[in-house]
Amino acid sequence: MSGIVSGKDGSVTCVIVCVELLECVSGCVQRDVGSVGGLGGGRGQVGDRAGRGKGLDAILDAPATLSSWLSEEELDYYASKFEKTGFTGPINYYRALPLDWELTAPWTGAEVKVQTKFIVGEFDLVYLTPGAKEYIHNGEFKKDVPLLEEVVVLEGAGHFVNQERLDEINQHIYDFIQKF
Repeated sequence: MSGIVSGKDGSVTCVIVCVELLECVSGCVQRDVGSVGGLGGGRGQVGDRAGRGKGLDAILDAPATLSSWLSEEELDYYASKFEKTGFTGPINYYRALPLDWELTAPWTGAEVKVQTKFIVGEFDLVYLTPGAKEYIHNGEFKKDVPLLEEVVVLEGAGHFVNQERLDEINQHIYDFIQKF
């Protein structure tokens, strides 16, 4: 099954590519976590030369290659867990997005009033969602997060920046908390 999950406002929030047969779980996990959609450092991502300019179509065309930050052993571990439990849990997060909008409605327009450093991967699909870059870089984000101190866009990184760039992320966090 393949599907694009949209937010209440119509923006794309996630792409789910999975299969119904348990014997295909390993390949699915590799495709979802290892190489596509700006999620990792693999080939054929939205930001990869082969996928550049294709937007979300690059996800479905991406070759199933393992990202440098995800080992074969880790992939096998995740696949073994999904073989036992299926994809219901992870998919339920996206199924519940409309409810999340309702539950968080009382905080619509609320400002985040703590000192903040925002770190995002250049090829993260959320960052590549139409309007996201403009919101982050053209002042609107700063209105919602008035104590925003810095926005860091990690070149070549996808969605899992803490796994893809472990040392770099740790240094950013360490430098940020040294101020306090």
